[in-house]
Amino acid sequence: TYKGMSLLWKEGIRVQINISLGFSIFLSAHPFGSIVKIDEQPISGSVRYGWVNNVEEVSNHIAGIVARLQAVQAVAPRKIESVYVGISGRSLASNPHKVSLRLQGEQKITADTMAMLQRDAYESFHTDYDIVGIMPGDFTVDNIPTVNPVGSYGNTVAGTYNIFTCRPQLLRNIHRVFDDRLSLDIAGTVILPVAESELV
Repeated sequence: TYKGMSLLWKEGIRVQINISLGFSIFLSAHPFGSIVKIDEQPISGSVRYGWVNNVEEVSNHIAGIVARLQAVQAVAPRKIESVYVGISGRSLASNPHKVSLRLQGEQKITADTMAMLQRDAYESFHTDYDIVGIMPGDFTVDNIPTVNPVGSYGNTVAGTYNIFTCRPQLLRNIHRVFDDRLSLDIAGTVILPVAESELV
């Protein structure tokens, strides 16, 4: 699929809506993994390559899916309040970005040090696109490659981060669907290619 949407409510039952080229499909699963409901609905050209082309049509499709899901005996009378949106499609790009941090003398590298390095990577990356995620890659301590710098001692720590960006219009249309039309809070975004790779 090119875009996935996971809906979550307080009791922990999870719903995922995947929107691809020609259909939407959803399932609801209890925390232990039992499937409650699977549905499929044509969406014709409303979504293409992860891009919401027709906000009104997609909103109506998802509203119908949510209504049917909330009517399922295993779900009712609970209501869906927030949504996690998976980002993918042709407008999503992964941009490698290298940063380094010079310490004040030889110091122990901590989790706070790595958080500072990642923040520097985020803030120093300039783009006209929206930044939707950041993922650590390779690291070095004093130019020596290391998998996990935390706990090492050194004068300099450096890393290459994959910064994920997408066209602003993609996020704007997603917000138009969930915020404006459906009144569902967007609790966060997920980079689908990364999430799918971690499942393998």
